[in-house]
Order: sequence, then C-alpha cells, then structure tokens
Amino acid sequence: MISFNNHAVKYVLICACAIFIIWNFYPKPSSLPKDNIPKVEVSAYYEVLCPDSIRFVRNELQTTYSKLSSIMNFHLIPYGKASSFAKSEGGYEFNCQHGQEECFGNMVHACSIKYVQSKSVLLDFVACMIKDNRDAIKIGKSCAKEYSVDWQPIERCAHSIEGENLLYEEGEKTHNLSPRLRFVPTVELDKSQSNQRSLLHDLAIQVCKHYTGPLPSVCTELNH
Repeated sequence: MISFNNHAVKYVLICACAIFIIWNFYPKPSSLPKDNIPKVEVSAYYEVLCPDSIRFVRNELQTTYSKLSSIMNFHLIPYGKASSFAKSEGGYEFNCQHGQEECFGNMVHACSIKYVQSKSVLLDFVACMIKDNRDAIKIGKSCAKEYSVDWQPIERCAHSIEGENLLYEEGEKTHNLSPRLRFVPTVELDKSQSNQRSLLHDLAIQVCKHYTGPLPSVCTELNH
C-alpha cells in the first residue's frame, strides 16, 4: 500500500511539473504571434518622364504608403515602354519613349532601388526625383540631400555597366508582365492587373479592400 502511494505521489508530481512547464513556456493567447497575414503587394511599372507615372508615384503610391505601410509593400519597376540592345563590349543600350533623358533617369531610379535600403526613404526619394527628372543628376543630388541619401554610389552606378545591367533587369520584369504592358504606368496588386483604373486613381481603397487582416482605422475613414 505504501509502495502504491509513493508511485501515486510521484505520478502526481510529474503531472504537476508538466502542467507548470506547459503553462509557463507555451505562448498565451495574448502573446501568440498574429496570424502571418500577408501584406498587399503593389508593383508599379513606370517611366520617369511620363506624366501619368509622375502623378501616380506622387499622388497615389507615396500617399498610400505613408498611410498604409503596415499592410502593404511596394515594388518599383522603372522601365516602361523602353527597349534594350546588348553591346558587344558588355552592358546595354536603351531606347525610351521619352528619349535618352528618360533612359538615364530610369537608370538612376534602378540604381536607387538597389542602394537605398529603407523602403519609406526610397519612395520619398523617388517621388522627389520624378517631379523633375529631365536632369537626373541635378535632381538626384538635390533630393538625396533632402532625404539624407548617400548619393555617390547611386551616381557611380548610373554611369557604369552596373546601372545598365540593373535597368536591363527592370526591362525583363516589364517584358514578363502578363498581360503585357500596354499603358504606363501599369499597376499590379497581388500580381493582378484587374481594376486598373481604380488602382491608378484610388490605390488606398484597393489596398484596404484586398487586405485580409484587421484593417487600420485609415481604411474605415477612406469609406466615409
């Protein structure tokens, strides 16, 4: 009988210890990570001297991201209706819808995407440059100073084969669009080009509609 009681006590103690460990180390409901709800992915295929691209980047994308960065990501693809030709010595030449000034401006943007690590700073920097991108170096230096961006690696990149290769990669992304790019800018939301007019003019509303998690208060305000 004593032996039975000893075993019973040991069993109870083991169970109690197990419960204690589980209770203390298993995440409580309040501390469990929120469901890994994916952010809405917005991709903008644009060119730097296109008036519609300028309007979209400054009035829609920048404004929307400033309000909804908690539920969205953005991807910039500066190329538009350009074409590229491989050079025998390496690198590429480009023809752009608005001339060589645009090709070089696109290249500066492509280099900026690589070298500016902060997404919010990148978008502010790009939006600053695109307002007057005919002299890409002049506006780039000015905007870099305004947003504390290290300009030197971007300028070196834009004057080198590195910049050509980066812009070529943006072209490959553009050419691989399905359906193919017909209008600049073209916007994808979660890999879909549906409701293009709404994406171009009411981006924030569309981001809120597509997000599957709890909506931030700004989404409610947009519907009033």
